[in-house]
Amino acid sequence: MTAQSYLTSTGTPCLSLTQFRVRRVLESLPGVMVWLTLAAPFVLWSQVPHIAHWLLPLYVVYWMIQYANLAVRQVWEFVRMRLRSRVDWLVQARANHGDDLDQLHHLVVFPTYSESPEILRQSIGAIEDANYDPRAITVCVTFEERSPVWTPEAIAELEDRFRGSFARFLTTRHPDGMPGEERVKGANLTWGAQYARDVLHKQGYTDDQVVVSAFDADTRASRDYFAALADTHLSNPNRDYDAYQPILLFHNNVWDVPIASRIVGSIATFWTMVDSTQPHRMKIFSSHAMGMTALVNVGYWCKTVIPDDSRQYWRMFFAFDGRTVVRPLHTPVYLDAVQAESYQKSLKEQYLQLRRWSYGVIDFTYIAEQSLNSPKISFWTKAIQLSRQYLQFQFWATTPLMLLIIPRLVGELHPLPFDLVAAFISPLLTAISSVMSTIVLPIGLTVSVAVATLLLPKRPAHKPWWWSIKVIGEWLLMPVIVPLFICFPAIDAQTRLIFRRYLGFRVTVKQRTSIPAGSELA
Repeated sequence: MTAQSYLTSTGTPCLSLTQFRVRRVLESLPGVMVWLTLAAPFVLWSQVPHIAHWLLPLYVVYWMIQYANLAVRQVWEFVRMRLRSRVDWLVQARANHGDDLDQLHHLVVFPTYSESPEILRQSIGAIEDANYDPRAITVCVTFEERSPVWTPEAIAELEDRFRGSFARFLTTRHPDGMPGEERVKGANLTWGAQYARDVLHKQGYTDDQVVVSAFDADTRASRDYFAALADTHLSNPNRDYDAYQPILLFHNNVWDVPIASRIVGSIATFWTMVDSTQPHRMKIFSSHAMGMTALVNVGYWCKTVIPDDSRQYWRMFFAFDGRTVVRPLHTPVYLDAVQAESYQKSLKEQYLQLRRWSYGVIDFTYIAEQSLNSPKISFWTKAIQLSRQYLQFQFWATTPLMLLIIPRLVGELHPLPFDLVAAFISPLLTAISSVMSTIVLPIGLTVSVAVATLLLPKRPAHKPWWWSIKVIGEWLLMPVIVPLFICFPAIDAQTRLIFRRYLGFRVTVKQRTSIPAGSELA
């Protein structure tokens, strides 16, 4: 076999044929299980109906309980965000940490490829508007050398705009094709953070004085973000191996994007909100932060894989012997929902973005391998983490489709010969699942719609009044949007791993037809 033949999705070459075969089994397993899971209801319905009579309704009952739990957690986190938005976090951080706050320095790194100057200016401008001393913030924009947008002239114009706005405004260009790197965001992030660290070191800062925020180019920090991050970081005794996750609100262009992009953005927001109520399950997703000490000790970001955010969590988890926790900030940052130059292209970009997100399933192989080489982490801790990783992507790809399919199959089941299951258990489970579907689904959807609507920024002047009603009615399209833009991209990503059709990194198209609404959470 050639060297190319030994490549898998892990981002590192295999050292032997045996390692290659093990990795191929591991990376193919989630996709194989997805297709077996989707086929299972039909097999049970046609071949073993006596099992289908109780197992299929039980599946629905389980997920209705889980859906109720998710709805409660959405409300819980929404209320907490509202309450925290009324706190002056800069005053609180000053009261809690005094002189330590003056010693803390924020570094914000923006990896940039093809994002427009207008988007990047608005993201950096949000840092100017933050309720925090700009002299305690260094901004580093790291441009890909191969960028078709960011010429030296465009970079110089950006430097002129923000010169003097912060303690330091740094720009650098990440060379293309460096040894040991792929064309992924983690390589650019690493280049920018290393460059900024060298600058800060020369000016007397030590790693334990710096906390790093890794922002996508469209990320706009909320006014309280830096103060809340400072307070959380300085209060954390485990700051040398923990990370921090804000709530992601895809609101920068929310009133202008297609329905599918708006709803998918809300679902992604719910994901971070629900995870914020259970930090033991939380992983890094998109824009995040960590102390410079933790970042350096873990070797910055991975420079060879697409899901740099989730992989960063797992690299920290194993490097620090399972001690890493992603601590929720309960404070938002604002990002773009997917928007291209036309409606059709926006829908295509939305699908491709979700496929890239769901490609994080490749971490399963990495976790399995690292678990074997991490004797200091308990067996049960590693087993739980591996199972959660597998189940997360399994449920992502299959559960919404299963909940659409199973009730129809249950209705088509033929009556069983008389026995205990036929006489009592099966009818009871079927009745319970039917009642719960009738009650829990509408209530849960109402909760999600209410939370999403209350989180929306103020309707812009160029949108008529009836749009406030339209964005609520759009949620009736969930049975169409979720399979098309949540399940199918995940099935696509996992199926590709079976056949070694690996994805390369691509930047999601992000355009804005209006200035961001920018309203803070009230």
